[in-house]
Amino acid sequence: MRQRLLALAIALLSAGWVLPAWCGVETWLTFWQRRGVSAMQHDPSGDSFPYLAFASACFKVAGVWLVAAIGIWAYLGARACLRRMR
Repeated sequence: MRQRLLALAIALLSAGWVLPAWCGVETWLTFWQRRGVSAMQHDPSGDSFPYLAFASACFKVAGVWLVAAIGIWAYLGARACLRRMR
């Protein structure tokens, strides 16, 4: 059971950034499908959901998560290489 939880944690650390990135892309595309054309024509109609602010927040979360995952894996890889060199 403990190994499965560890494997799940490693998988979430490694690939979990994809979910907020996907949400950001979907929100950005939804903005252009629903409000983008009317916004370019200076038409104020539409709903009040802040599409671009939410997409930006999703991209920030995904970016920080990805940087953390790369940093942790780089640290673990370097540590393993240094151990083998001794």
